[in-house]
Amino acid sequence: MGEVLEHVEEPARFMGRIRELAAPGGYVFITTAINAPAVDHIYLFETPEAVRELVRSAGFAIEGEQTSPYIGMTLEETMAQRLPVNIALQLRAPQ
Repeated sequence: MGEVLEHVEEPARFMGRIRELAAPGGYVFITTAINAPAVDHIYLFETPEAVRELVRSAGFAIEGEQTSPYIGMTLEETMAQRLPVNIALQLRAPQ
């Protein structure tokens, strides 16, 4: 699911539905934007932890993660300046 969560009004409800559709023990791969306001981004994630909490609360375990901070900056510098970050998560549905 690439760059979808920031486009839905209720990401928690959406992830709950993805959990219902996922096979027991199945994998889900997601990417989303953080600190990336845009006209078509109707939900604004402000931190990587907000995304992590969202997927965990939907029942997924995080098995892998990659964040992509602003070019030429560390994640800490990017977050301090509230610049866009992309996050990718490899999730595992419960058995």
